[in-house]
Amino acid sequence: MSANIQLQTWIRWSSAPANCNERIVWSGSPAGIGSQLHSLADTLSVALSRGHARLDYDSICFNAQSHWLQCPHGSRQLFLAGGLNCTKASSCLSCYFIVPPPAASSCEKHSKIFRMSTNAADFKFLLRYPGPLNMSKFMSYAYLVDFLIRPNLEMQRLIALTADKALPWWGSRPFIGLHVRTGDKKREAPVHALSEYKVVLERVAMTSGINTVLLTGSLSDDEKRAYAKILASSSQGIRVSYIPSIAFSRFSCPGSIVLAFFVEVFLLRECSYFIGTQSSNVGRLVYELMAAKSHRLPLMHDMDNAFWFVAGDGIDMSNIFRKAYGHDAAVTSSLNAGQKGMEHLPDKAPPRAPLLSREGHDGGPPRLPGPPRRGV
Repeated sequence: MSANIQLQTWIRWSSAPANCNERIVWSGSPAGIGSQLHSLADTLSVALSRGHARLDYDSICFNAQSHWLQCPHGSRQLFLAGGLNCTKASSCLSCYFIVPPPAASSCEKHSKIFRMSTNAADFKFLLRYPGPLNMSKFMSYAYLVDFLIRPNLEMQRLIALTADKALPWWGSRPFIGLHVRTGDKKREAPVHALSEYKVVLERVAMTSGINTVLLTGSLSDDEKRAYAKILASSSQGIRVSYIPSIAFSRFSCPGSIVLAFFVEVFLLRECSYFIGTQSSNVGRLVYELMAAKSHRLPLMHDMDNAFWFVAGDGIDMSNIFRKAYGHDAAVTSSLNAGQKGMEHLPDKAPPRAPLLSREGHDGGPPRLPGPPRRGV
């Protein structure tokens, strides 16, 4: 049984005939699903931001090459943002990834989720939002990722069922999301000891008043149990919960890996504060989805960068962060000078490629709320 999966998309180039699309494919193991998602998003982001391509609602699909991921009812296009709908009652993994196409009346709306903008006011509006990176680029990227991985009804049901069984507090109180990276990216960034996570967690709990924690990571149940006990041994009254592996036990190993990945990401997206690493694809996805949901920079501590943006401790972007999102020199310089990122930005945005931004209800650029309050 093959354990490989494929992500594929069709890009419609503006210079090509309407029916001429380019197919791009990434292939890898289930454990690399996060890397594949970001490779897909990177390529689409560049193509869209340069105005060379159009991304339609149903142009993304998950191509099941392995039999454990093939829908037994004939559907092979299984990704969350497109494909056919399997209506048969089944526990097959594919049923959790199929999103039916929108109704005909809403097709036009979905096809315009992303638009190209060359309006200088849009540049200025987005650049004036304080942040340690190029906000216009990052928010566009976050909206694109949010567009690519929307959970279908079955995935939403699985997430809710998992939360109800493992997290008795779910939906009733704010919580801190904690993702522990265990070494898969050790060449990009050092692995952090549990004691480091504990120090950060205690600080966030003390300053935020939130003591409920969701612990995630590529850990066994025994490791999660031990980690939870250590993290909870503080004066902050921290209570740690985690998702046991039995939640996905009815699926084969590759299937359980993929489902656990998405369930963790979607659960962490709902946290009030996130502690993780930008070198982890889970950490990146959670950060991006939180930004897309709130239309602002999420409250996060990046263990790789000692990144306390909301705490006002200055900015020390690592090469990982720069590589992932880039940065804007004017914004970074202003923030490092101790400013709030608003006063000394240039009146005109620097020249660059057209932005990719999400349409508001009135067809204009997104309305971002004011800057996040200082203090974690």
